[in-house]
Amino acid sequence: MLDNNAKIKIEQYTRCCEDIRHYDTGLWQITSINVTVAGIMIGISFQYLSGIHRIIPLLLAFFLSLVLSVTLSKYVLFQLGRAQSMHQIEREFEVEPVPTSTNEVLAFLKKTEVEVDQPARWFEQRKANRWVIGIMLTVTIVLFNMVFVAPFIDR
Repeated sequence: MLDNNAKIKIEQYTRCCEDIRHYDTGLWQITSINVTVAGIMIGISFQYLSGIHRIIPLLLAFFLSLVLSVTLSKYVLFQLGRAQSMHQIEREFEVEPVPTSTNEVLAFLKKTEVEVDQPARWFEQRKANRWVIGIMLTVTIVLFNMVFVAPFIDR
């Protein structure tokens, strides 16, 4: 029978797994929302507005993109924290750790003699969260620049 401490650790482990899934889903949803809203605001600015009035939707999109970029960075941070917490609990229970990073997955697959096929092998050392954050920051920078340039662009 498990003591109360062990039950709490199991609940924490379960929570970490759920949180990692939640943050992973959020990473892609936030990025999609950011790109969509930025595109809509750019479209509104250039289709329906002119001159200085273009700044308003672009500025709103910029600030939203900035906030979502910070949120995305926090999601990555919390994902890493949850993964380390899982590993700590696994060590306490002296069980084989669940791979939570690319390098851990690659080591696990190599150990179990599973071959990684193309195109997955091309990207096995790339970190998707860096690409996603890069996209977010690029959109944010583009919006920031458009705030200053848009009033001077003719239709």
